[in-house]
Amino acid sequence: DTDTIWTKGVGWTIENGVAARDGDPTGSGIEQANIFNIDLQYRLSFYHDYNTAGTMPVYVGQGSQKILDIASSDASISIDFTSTVTADKILFQGNRSYDGAIDNVSVKQLIEVA
Repeated sequence: DTDTIWTKGVGWTIENGVAARDGDPTGSGIEQANIFNIDLQYRLSFYHDYNTAGTMPVYVGQGSQKILDIASSDASISIDFTSTVTADKILFQGNRSYDGAIDNVSVKQLIEVA
């Protein structure tokens, strides 16, 4: 997506639809608000480009519910989860000099079929 719908921390940039972090030693994240409601199921999908350092946990809210922790990998990632907190944002938190990129982020609410 564009730069305007994401809030970026230290070291994050968005260029040509790809969010990247430059390995800055300050832990910081990139987030988008108005995403989740408690007790609903979601599918998070994105592409993670190989990183040379650090990890990137992914949270619902500000560290409230960790749904994933990514280390060095180059892969398409998809995870289904239920939001267990009242939180309105997704946070990709670049830790410990994280150096990598994410692309094609998609969050979809899963509809329960009766």
